[in-house]
This record gives sequence, C-alpha cells and structure tokens, in this order.
Amino acid sequence: MLGYFLIAIIFLWMMFSYISTTVWRNTETHIDWKYEALTSDLGPSPESEIRRRISSYIKTSDPFAEIYILQDRNGKTVETNYPYQAILDDDWIVLDDFDEDSCERLMALQNEVRLPLQCQDSIHEEHDEGPNLGWFSISSISEILPLPNETEGYVGRVGKIGDYKLLVGRSLDLVDETRDAASFLTLIIIPISLLMALLVGLFVSRNVRARLKVINDRCNEIETSGNLSLRVPDTGPDDEYSILTSHVNGMLGRLDKAVQNIQAVSDDLAHDLRTPLARLKYNFETALSKKSSTKVDLQTALQKGLDETDSLLETFSAILRVSQIQTGKRKTKFQDFNLSDTIDLISEIYEPQAQENGHDLQCHTSADDMALFGDQEMITQMLSNLVENSFEHGGQNLKIKLSAKQLDGQIIIALADNGNGVSQEDLPNIFDKFYRGDKSRQNPGNGLGLSIVKAVADLHDAKITARENDPGLFVEIIFQSTSQRP
Repeated sequence: MLGYFLIAIIFLWMMFSYISTTVWRNTETHIDWKYEALTSDLGPSPESEIRRRISSYIKTSDPFAEIYILQDRNGKTVETNYPYQAILDDDWIVLDDFDEDSCERLMALQNEVRLPLQCQDSIHEEHDEGPNLGWFSISSISEILPLPNETEGYVGRVGKIGDYKLLVGRSLDLVDETRDAASFLTLIIIPISLLMALLVGLFVSRNVRARLKVINDRCNEIETSGNLSLRVPDTGPDDEYSILTSHVNGMLGRLDKAVQNIQAVSDDLAHDLRTPLARLKYNFETALSKKSSTKVDLQTALQKGLDETDSLLETFSAILRVSQIQTGKRKTKFQDFNLSDTIDLISEIYEPQAQENGHDLQCHTSADDMALFGDQEMITQMLSNLVENSFEHGGQNLKIKLSAKQLDGQIIIALADNGNGVSQEDLPNIFDKFYRGDKSRQNPGNGLGLSIVKAVADLHDAKITARENDPGLFVEIIFQSTSQRP
C-alpha cells in the first residue's frame, strides 16, 4: 500500500512540474509571437513604423495583461503603457507589477490609453503594499521556472529595432492564475480522482473475487463429488466472467459427455458381446465334451467359432466407431467437399448389388456442384449404412431412392424405400444402439447401423428424422450448407 502511495506522490509531482513548465513555455511562445507580429515587415522606416504600431497596440491593449515599452538610444521611453521607468537590456527581463498609484501615473504618461473601468478597484484590491521598483535581467524565460515566488509583475522580451529598444511583456498574474489552477487540479482534483479510482478498484476487485469464488467452489465440489453433471451458476451480467462461466460449463459438458460415452461403450460391450461369447464357449465345450465327436464335428465347431469371432470383431469395431464419432474428434477433418460426387460414388458401388438382389436403386442430386462442409469419409459411411439397412430389412424387390437437394440455404439428404417399413412403436428407437425391431430380429446384424447414421448426423449438427413411407421407410437428414455455416 505504501508503494502505491509513493507512486501517487511521484505522479502528482511530475504532473505539477509538467503543467508549470508547459505554462511558462506557452507564455514564452505567446510573447515571441507578439514580438514577431510587431517587428515584421516594418518597411523602409522601421523606427517610425514601430512607434506607430506600438501606439496602436497601447490604445487597444489591457496594461494589466500586456505591456509594451519602446525606448530610444538614450534610454528615454517614447511609447509605453507601463507606468515605471525600466532599463532594457537585450534579453528577457522581469518587471514589477502596478501599485495603487499606477493608474494615475499611467494616465499622465499616456492620455490615450483606454484602461478598464475597474482599474482603480483592481489595483486597490490586489496591490496595496506600495511600489517596488526592483527588476532583473534573465537570459531565458526558463531561468525563472524554478522560482515559485515570481508570480507578480511582467516578464518580457527585449530586442533592438534600429536605434530603438522594444519590450513586449506579459503579466505574470496570468501565469500565476494558470499555475494556481494547475495546483488545484494536481493537489485536489487528481487525489480525489485517485481515491475514487481506488474505491472503484476495491469494489471491482471484491466483485471479481466473489464471482471467481463461485467458480472455484463449484469446481472443488465437482472434483470432490465426481458429479460431472453439476454446472457453474451464472447469475451475473453478460460480461467476460459470464463468458468464462459459459466456457467452463461447456468444458464440463464435453467432459461429462466423454465419461458417459465411455460408460456407454462399457455397457454396450457387456450387453452385446456377452451372448455371442457365451454361445462361442458353449459350442467349443459341446464339441470337446462329446466322446463321439469326429474330426468333421470338431472342424464344424471351429468354423462356427470363427464365424462368431468375426461377428464379435465386427460388433466391437462398430461400437468403437460410434464412440469415436460421438467424441467429436473427427471434426478436425472437416473440409468442403462436393456431395454430388459422394452420391455418385454410392450409386456406383451399390447399384450392381441392388440389381443382383432384384432391387431398384436410384441416386440423384439437384445440382452437379453441391458444397458441404464436413467429414467426407463419415458422410460416405452414413449413406452406405442407410442403403445397406434397406437391403437387409426392407424385403424383396425394393425401390430405393437416395436424393440430395439444396433448399433455403440447407442441404437435404433423403432415402425412401417401399419395403417392410418400421412400426409406429419402433420408430422413436430405431437410432438407438443395439435396437432391433420385431420385423428385423430374424435378420443378421448387431443393431448399430442406424446408430452410426445418427452419430454422423449429430457430428455435423444435422437434424435426422424417420417416418413411415406408406409403405416403407423415409429417412431425412438436414445439413447447413457451406455458405451458411458459422
């Protein structure tokens, strides 16, 4: 705290010094400007012209603000609005201020000078100590910068104009008033401002600590309890800390989702692999326990075991694939690609298979160049699963239509068939992992095909829906097009 106080004192001192220096510099600049204005372009008769100009300036100037003294070569004053005799050197000088008798002396010296009406009052109020005819010469106005007592009188510049010497001066009262204002600003206003800033800083700091404490307390609670479903409450204004809270909650949400995904994978493995493993174990035990088992019987049992193993590996790969998609890591591979090319690839791969099985597969897009931002490999997997799902569960002699179109800044992919369809009871669950409706239980599969389709759609923030096609199944997936993505 003491350090801050010392810094504030140093700052105030530097501020005061800077303002004082600036005031003196401005005074010097003003005098130089006035002097140059009087002495420039004097023509062929500089002495007479300078007298004319000084006389004109004296008649229109306020002697309490600015003074002019013009002396000849003998030091006699020929034009002035300063009531005392002054010795002018070729330098900067400081002259005394007026006293209470100055107005009468000045009027006697220059009858044409138009003094302000409040002249006598001002003198009696501000100068009641009598005349002090002292003066001194300085080589530069900067010499009086460190002298705070030089606040009365005039500071002026002396120069030669032919045989004349000219002084152009400015009242130090104006400098003193400016320095008083600067002192008031430095010693009163700025400390008050610093105090208010300190109080505001303490309030803001307390508010910041309170809001950070809410975040820290909730993070400690989550760490202690292990409950990742908890979130940091956000009751403050919409500011940086609200954004921080949003990011923390988003991070907790992703972490919670990842943990749930791990738990789901474990449950899925236990659910879907237990029965095949038990069946595999039973086949091997049965073959080995029969004393009458021939070599052919053992080979048959081994072949069944290999088939079960292949099915297990396929299921295991599908579970891991769904898990990988749901983590969102594949988003790093997102890029623009032409969806029309992908639809053409699906047609090229599956149309021969469809014809072999008596199906009619039609694939088309509304445009040859349909840009989509996403993972092209995953989109291809999704479309393949949709077509294969129709092949496996749709029935015989199917008509399958795979299409893609652009509408209102969106890309809509649709697959429709006229097969067996899905009952109203099964429709809400067809995208769940391992779910198999009554109509498809007799067909081979693990119930993960449409789960992968849903996971890929979710990865791309697409909306997927399924409904009856009367007859058959209709699946629609809506993507944002490349031009509409954030």
